[in-house]
Amino acid sequence: MRKLLFLLVLFFNLNAFAQEAYKVTTISDSVKYGVLCPCYVIDVNDISVDDMSKIGNDWVEDFSKMKEETSEDGVNELKGIVFETLENDSLTASWKTIPSTTGATFVIGFFDLKGNAIVNEHLKNVALRKELDKLGYTFYHEVLEQKLDKEEDKLKDLEKELSKAQKDEESILKDISSEKVDIQNHNESIHVLESEVSAISGRIGNQKNVVATSSEKDVKKEAEKVLKEMEKSRDDLFDEKEKLHKKIVEAESEIREMEFELTTKKTEVENFQKKVASQRIVVDELEDELKTNKKRLK
Repeated sequence: MRKLLFLLVLFFNLNAFAQEAYKVTTISDSVKYGVLCPCYVIDVNDISVDDMSKIGNDWVEDFSKMKEETSEDGVNELKGIVFETLENDSLTASWKTIPSTTGATFVIGFFDLKGNAIVNEHLKNVALRKELDKLGYTFYHEVLEQKLDKEEDKLKDLEKELSKAQKDEESILKDISSEKVDIQNHNESIHVLESEVSAISGRIGNQKNVVATSSEKDVKKEAEKVLKEMEKSRDDLFDEKEKLHKKIVEAESEIREMEFELTTKKTEVENFQKKVASQRIVVDELEDELKTNKKRLK
């Protein structure tokens, strides 16, 4: 193993929409990474080891046509690395991906053909710095895409909940409207019944006079029969009217219950509308950050 010269850290702080995609810090202790060599370290939050490893491996392999080798301790090595304008004609890259408490860490060192490490001052080289930046932003892009997928799923779920609540609200309003129409119809029917009761009551009064003034037994008996039929018809009208009154009372009770339910549902709809609006902002910000990051990768 080559001796430690320095450790340069490119730290990507990816807590929700970081103001900076990364910042560069120089430190002198790399024991915690299990790497004893001069190396560049890119520490990324919210990324898996598998995703970082794949992206990192692809990035390194883009600069060489040779086949990479992997040691037992998980350190990859690839020869024939070429960066434009860098003084060295060909480099060997040695790298490793390891888990961190907040995501994963990509550790990579570069060496010339004689085994000399590419030390700190080479970071100033425009080509190397540009490529390291691209790698960091590529990691960052993966995190953003995964976050966007999750936040879009949350938005879809909230929109579904909102749509369901709105449909429930519409259904309650329709039921209330239907009950009110029924009450109106019942009142109209009661008005008709009252007219019929008034009319038949007048006829009953007349019929009672017929019964009272009838002197012949058969005529009187027939008149009493007609009177009973009239009184039964009147009582039936009273019963029908009473049933309609009960239906109105029941409908009014149901309307009160539904109006209470409607108030609760309206609050639910308003809450979901706020949540959806808030979640859309999160998604829009992620989409904007992704667009910005795509420009960085060009």
